[in-house]
Amino acid sequence: MGKLKILLLHLINKLADFDFLIRPNQSRFKIREFYLKKYKFTFHSASIRLGINVYFKQKGNISFGRRCCIGSFSQFWNYDKITIGDDFLSAGNLIINTGSHELHDLSPYSKKVTIGNRVWCGTNVTILCGVTIGDDVVVAAGSVVTKNVENGTVVGGVPAKFIKRIENRTKVIKQFEWLD
Repeated sequence: MGKLKILLLHLINKLADFDFLIRPNQSRFKIREFYLKKYKFTFHSASIRLGINVYFKQKGNISFGRRCCIGSFSQFWNYDKITIGDDFLSAGNLIINTGSHELHDLSPYSKKVTIGNRVWCGTNVTILCGVTIGDDVVVAAGSVVTKNVENGTVVGGVPAKFIKRIENRTKVIKQFEWLD
């Protein structure tokens, strides 16, 4: 019985490892929905899209908002809570890490990461522990976010710094119609 259970879990993991889109009442994506629920992730009944080879460190500690799109090869090091708001969009290779180490004795610790609504992250973005990203934010490709980001801004660089304010935010960042 133990070998059969391992084989079934391996099969579920393989079937779940494809570019997918979960929408309410679509039975062909029940396997991926089962996979996300198995790992105790919270997601709303609205659409969520994950690319291929998305890695989660452990079960639970992640909450996805409505209409989220996570690029392929992204990594979630969820030692602490990760909260992602509505209308989140990331390109590939996003890394969100809630863990770190103390400098004086290298003892591990973790802090939550909170991402607001209507946030767009370019490719190869890294978000480190304890960061809160506000609403209507664009994080440029290749950025390392080490500090909190204000609402309505564009940030970029290593470490990520303020680039400019987004004017007329309601016209620039719209709800993802393709996920509804």
